Amino acid sequence: MESQSKRVILIAEDDEGDRILMEKSFESLKVLNKRIYTENGEDLLNYLENKGKYQNASEYPLPGIILLDMNMPKVDGREVIARTKSDPKFKTIPIIVMTSSKAEEEIVKTYNLGVNSYIQKPIDVKGLEVIFKALEKC
Repeated sequence: MESQSKRVILIAEDDEGDRILMEKSFESLKVLNKRIYTENGEDLLNYLENKGKYQNASEYPLPGIILLDMNMPKVDGREVIARTKSDPKFKTIPIIVMTSSKAEEEIVKTYNLGVNSYIQKPIDVKGLEVIFKALEKC
């Protein structure tokens, strides 16, 4: 359990309200993992590659998991998945897509790109807590 608490959860979410809900859920569940929030796919990729404000690799280690919104500015979730899963340094990091889309075509596309899971975003803290509790068991 100690090693899990040290794993970073890297979250790409452009909606501030969703980031606040996520953080409230993590806090309610007393999740010990360090959480890094990025507002777009470009920042997420910069984090992984230790570029820009994420240059310090000891402060910004590789995450244990990525929670990814699909529709973001600059670099969208599809591009993040494609680039991450094609890079040997990052391809084993589990990616969970959390998005509001229920479109079956979108779901199939993301699995074909290599995501580990696709979850429709709940609209409240309790719904997120159910999801995060399930992730804790992984």
